[in-house]
Amino acid sequence: MKNRLILYALTVACALIPCRQVFAQGAPQASLVANVRDFGAMGDGKTDDTAALEKAWAFVRDTHKPLHREKFYSTVNATLYFPPGVYRYAGNGLSGDGSHCFQVKGDGVNSVRIEIEKDVYFITCVYVTSTNVEGISFNGGKGVFRCTWKGNMVGGKHIFHDCNFVDYSECAIGNNANDAPYLTVYDCIFHCRNGADAIGIAWGGDIADGQITRCDFEQDAYHVKLGDHLGDCFQVGPRNSFISYGGTKTKADIWIVPNLDGPVNSGQGSIIAENKFGNENVDPSKPRILIAAEDQASGADRLSRKPSEEICRKNESVTGIKLRDNLFAGGGAPRRGLVYSLVPNTALIFDHNQFAGSRYPYLIEFDSRIQRLPDNARANHTYVYSQENDGGQLCNLPGYAIALDPYSEFAGAGEAPDAWPQSDDPSYVPFVSIMGKDMSVIGKASVSPTSDPRGNMTAASVTLNDALSGLDIRFDNDQSVVEGRVAFIDVELVASKVNPLDHVNVVVLNDNAAKMSAGRITDEQRVFSREVKLQTYWQRVTIPFVIRDARDGDFHLAIRPLGWDSSEVVKGSKDSFECGNVRVYHAKSPVGLNHEGIKIVNDRDMTLSPGIDPEQIIYDGNLTAERTVKFCAPCASIRPLPGVKFLISRPAAGDALLRIERLATLAAGEWCEIAYTGERYLVIAKGKL
Repeated sequence: MKNRLILYALTVACALIPCRQVFAQGAPQASLVANVRDFGAMGDGKTDDTAALEKAWAFVRDTHKPLHREKFYSTVNATLYFPPGVYRYAGNGLSGDGSHCFQVKGDGVNSVRIEIEKDVYFITCVYVTSTNVEGISFNGGKGVFRCTWKGNMVGGKHIFHDCNFVDYSECAIGNNANDAPYLTVYDCIFHCRNGADAIGIAWGGDIADGQITRCDFEQDAYHVKLGDHLGDCFQVGPRNSFISYGGTKTKADIWIVPNLDGPVNSGQGSIIAENKFGNENVDPSKPRILIAAEDQASGADRLSRKPSEEICRKNESVTGIKLRDNLFAGGGAPRRGLVYSLVPNTALIFDHNQFAGSRYPYLIEFDSRIQRLPDNARANHTYVYSQENDGGQLCNLPGYAIALDPYSEFAGAGEAPDAWPQSDDPSYVPFVSIMGKDMSVIGKASVSPTSDPRGNMTAASVTLNDALSGLDIRFDNDQSVVEGRVAFIDVELVASKVNPLDHVNVVVLNDNAAKMSAGRITDEQRVFSREVKLQTYWQRVTIPFVIRDARDGDFHLAIRPLGWDSSEVVKGSKDSFECGNVRVYHAKSPVGLNHEGIKIVNDRDMTLSPGIDPEQIIYDGNLTAERTVKFCAPCASIRPLPGVKFLISRPAAGDALLRIERLATLAAGEWCEIAYTGERYLVIAKGKL
């Protein structure tokens, strides 16, 4: 019993000794907790706890130094702990000037509140290796966390969890590093001071593998600011709520700063997904997402700088960010596009978002000073699912935004019926309708006829001798390409059975065939390109593209090896592929080989142009004399393809006959169906109406 009493007494004595004294004895421990109450903090909401908090922070800062060169593998992991209470802080901010790896924890936002009574940042660090702030409600100040380091800050994660950030005047959380990829913010509330031109989160520096999720953004001028150096694979969502309480009008829910150095690390793979963009107190003259550079003169750093009103330079880019499954609620009558960009090199993907309330005039709107967008093979256009924006316009620059799922290129097996719905599309204009065996040859390729998906000997078996070989067809000889209008490439491809090539590039070029075969294709020549992996079975691939500058055009479609001068095809090798039907055309959406529609013809002869005239031809009215229907290719690049069909009917009365070339003769009340085999037209059906 005596020994137990002695042990109990020692335990009580140790518990009463402040933690800084316990820690001073013996070797550092794996987990150290600095309870602010042990340093004199009262937490009663009346007492000034500044001195106690600064003493506790000094302890955390001094023990928060990882081993040399082991940035985030710290052997000492001190925690600044706040038990339940209201703590008043009236100092100039807690600062750190070395490599830190710290945690600031409380017992929950409903139990712990820190009142920041000066207009300062609660914590300001230079280089910080990793951060963990959780379970605290912060009120006042300029913000809670500010990192001033501008260099590389790759290391541990920066985590903010279960916190309320309220009444800040500048920015709740922000950094200035050029490489700080791992940010995670979840289960937090952001609500700036009424009237403050504040930012909720301002983070940049090759952001990657981070996430902002399950947060309520209630009041900010800009709720989230990302970039510059967006990095890749960062996610905003799911289940964030972006609204405006009205004390500060929101100018943009998300502000994206472009990468100043070009398209690399400019957002590829990043996602803004499954969030609610509410219409509470929304300003109809402002966008939900702003893409603009920083005004360097407007503030000292990333946390304070505001958007520039200048148009970005040519190399500044935002590329490949996907907006998916969000709810956008329009309030009033929106006068600005959902996304507003001052960056010409902007490429986004809109994927199954939902819209409620008023319709936005555009999904993506470019500043009126941007009249023409640069052609760029990496970021040719923004992709949009066709049902987005409930019928509103996609973009104020025609053709920039394509209403199509970019991943639905594979339209089905070559011998199968068209997968796309057919419709009578008045905007349909064909440029190319040609069999593979009739395409021109580039370089030293050799071509021989082979069987197409339907068994006709109309496809091309292409054997390549170098990386500059391939197939080519010019497609603007007889039809004018419309600048900014969506066009489609429809091509049938299969890997050869002998020496098969793995991939080909389907390329749109603005150049002539002689230059194409002379050397490497440049970015200036290349308008658009898409890599296609060849299968062991025929596949029909449908690809959208846009020509943004049709001036002095000499446009070709080329099918070539992957890489213009790469080792994909070794000089002297015999790698090969096969190509069937090829089509290029303007349309609102993909059009099948036999595009649906009806042409009414009166008492006259006519010539049907495969690829241009619709599938159904009706001779209406009496024929006063025998009339003839002929078939003719309108130009060298538009020829009949295997599978082209015409349904010709003559419902009217009269004794004169309707002669379908030398194939059939129709009397009144008869019809016939004509199909092209690849070599000739045949009557495949005939009957009475």
